[in-house]
Amino acid sequence: MEEQGKEEKKLSIELKNEEKERQDFSDRNSPGDGEKKKEQKRVAIILFLVFLMAALSFFLPKAFSKKDGRKVQILKNGIVLIEKNLSENSKILIMDNEAREVDFKENLASLSDDEVNPAKHEVNFIEIKDGKVLCTESNCNNQICVHTPAISEENQDLPIVCLPHGLIIQIITKS
Repeated sequence: MEEQGKEEKKLSIELKNEEKERQDFSDRNSPGDGEKKKEQKRVAIILFLVFLMAALSFFLPKAFSKKDGRKVQILKNGIVLIEKNLSENSKILIMDNEAREVDFKENLASLSDDEVNPAKHEVNFIEIKDGKVLCTESNCNNQICVHTPAISEENQDLPIVCLPHGLIIQIITKS
């Protein structure tokens, strides 16, 4: 009888252990936890893809942009006067509504008194040199365009502006 009692105890302990193992197994593999993990993976993948797309949209245009496609565009009162390659060194004279390429030696002092007179003519000298654009001289009254730093590929979003003459000098990308 004692043996029968011991066997019953063993059997009940084994049954309890098996039941406990089944419970643990079902807890680990419950459908709620599996779905949560799948949902977390989906969210993580979506977030990763969003960040990847944002990074690519920022870096790819810069990586594939052609340096030869960069041009200097000079506008007067919204009308394009001239476009020049940023890679070509040149000096441009803007007088009233006309633009022409001049020698690097030419400046305001080399023009006649009549041409330099701000009451009669609006004059700006623009230099394109070593991939930078600069307004070197102007006969405007505030000289902000002359004191504006040179623009280049690095700061192409900031144009040089001469408000008294209605002049905008900017770098654009042409394909």
